[in-house]
Amino acid sequence: FWLKPSLHLLPGQVSVLLSTTSVAMAAAIIGVKNGTIMGQQRAEMNRQHEASLHRLEARERAKRDKEMIKAVLEKYDKDGTKGLNRDELKAMLSDYSLEAFGRVERITEEDLDFLIELVDQRGGNKDGLVQGSEIIAVCEAWFAWLERGPKIDAFINRFDENKNGQLEKEELNAFLLDLNSGDPFPPEILDYVMDQADFTKTGSLSRIEVARAVAIWYTWSGNDATGKAAEKTRLNGYVDRTKLKDLPEKKSGQGCSCVVF
Repeated sequence: FWLKPSLHLLPGQVSVLLSTTSVAMAAAIIGVKNGTIMGQQRAEMNRQHEASLHRLEARERAKRDKEMIKAVLEKYDKDGTKGLNRDELKAMLSDYSLEAFGRVERITEEDLDFLIELVDQRGGNKDGLVQGSEIIAVCEAWFAWLERGPKIDAFINRFDENKNGQLEKEELNAFLLDLNSGDPFPPEILDYVMDQADFTKTGSLSRIEVARAVAIWYTWSGNDATGKAAEKTRLNGYVDRTKLKDLPEKKSGQGCSCVVF
């Protein structure tokens, strides 16, 4: 591999050849070193460029959010509190449903309870008002619900034995059993899903909380064939994942129905 001097060369020629070889080797080493440095420099430039783009996107998003919050308050904040009370929030969600999905959506008191409790988890002061960035969070959560609403309502109609419009723990168990293709699952899973989905701590699940339960169930089951059901949204925010790690794992090959939203 390395260039060796010929035995037929004179001593002076050998010295020159070795010197030339050494220079070539040094040049190669320097070239590799410079190439490595240039590569590192390019990588750092790319990282800085991406960071700059992220900062720009964040500024643009913050600007759009600020404009949206201002527009919402100008239209719906009738009492001038710089926030939305329950009636004002309901009016906004009604208009948003029509604008985003072209349908009139019923908005229940339980829906409002869930949404207000959800945004209060982000540092709200429990005053019942939706303010500032909470308005954006509410809209994102409601949009996620609107995507899933008709399917979830159908599930509730099917498993709501006492017809109160919600799912009790026993009814949730029947629902999850159906999602699992009839295969039994550990009772700890039912306890976990019920606890984490019951965001308002009423002891039963409202329709939005049932949507939350579906997302939590698929987080445990590992089956993401449902698409939107298992993706991260505002609906399944603030889930205790520390407890999730301590739960029994789903058995390999155990059936799982796919809920297509």
